[in-house]
This record gives sequence, structure tokens and C-alpha cells, in this order.
Amino acid sequence: MSGGKASIVSGVHGLKHILRVLLLSLIYIHNAGDPLSEADRQILIYFSLLHDIGRTTDDRDDRHGEQSVVLTSKKGIRLRGIRLSRKEYRIAELVITHHCHDDITGVAAIMSEPGLSRKEKERVIHLYYICKDMDGLDRVRFNGLDYRMLRTAYAKRLPLVAGCLLEEDILAALDMEIP
Repeated sequence: MSGGKASIVSGVHGLKHILRVLLLSLIYIHNAGDPLSEADRQILIYFSLLHDIGRTTDDRDDRHGEQSVVLTSKKGIRLRGIRLSRKEYRIAELVITHHCHDDITGVAAIMSEPGLSRKEKERVIHLYYICKDMDGLDRVRFNGLDYRMLRTAYAKRLPLVAGCLLEEDILAALDMEIP
């Protein structure tokens, strides 16, 4: 992926990936039975739409989460309809920043984050696991999904759904065209 507009839309981590992660997150939100707050739901949606915006390559990239946060901040990107407090935006940024790290590194970074109580850190880790699972489920697109690596019980029920999403022309279903 070269980082240009066309690659953002059509790359492996482009628009179709973003929409599949969003759909999987919405399925999780509405069916997992997880007692998420409205803010938690908004964070999952925010993550789904912006987690890869800073990607410049489809190769392994352990910094694209941080680059995504920098880009959203630098460009002042806010999503219409997403209503989060300053602290909730910070939580969303933490999840985006660390979603591309292994769990040990990501959890350690979240646990060392100043300004969050122990309970808040546990909440962030829970959201981090959900977000990593929803993003990870889309690895079915290149046979890279090992369902045993999924962290949440409900995500382990979704690999077939993730596979079915690959079969759908998501852009046509949304009446969208790639420019």
C-alpha cells in the first residue's frame, strides 16, 4: 500500500476491511451479551473506523496504531454521531495505538498508563481484547485466522460470519463505489 487515496480504499487494510471490522463490531455489540456501556459501544465503533487510518503499508507494521492516532489528532478527525468525553477519546486512542502489538506489550502499556484507575485500566483491556478480536476475525481474508487466538468467547463464535462477509459485496450493499 503506497499510502495514496486509492490504496486506502482498495488495499488489504482498506475500506472493505474497515467495513467488515465495523460489521463484526456491531454484531458483537448487539449479540454478545456483554454489558457494554454506551461509551464502550461508541469506542468500538470509533476503533473500527479509524484503527488503520495511519497505515502506509499492508506489511506487518507495529507502529500503524500510533500513526493512526497521530493522524486523527493532526487532522482533527472526529466522527459525526460519536460522542465521547476527553477520557473516553483517550481510551479509544490507547486501544488504537496498541491494537497492532502483541497482547503482552499492549496490556503492559495500558497498565502503565497514568491517569487511569485500576478499574478503568481493566475496562480498557476488555475493550482492547474485543477490538483485537474484531480486527483479527478479518484475517479470514488470507487464511490467517487461528480462532484459538481469539480472546473473547463470543468472537470464537464468529469466524464463519467473518468468512461470509468476504463473500458479500459490501460496497454494493451500501450503495457505494470506489472512486
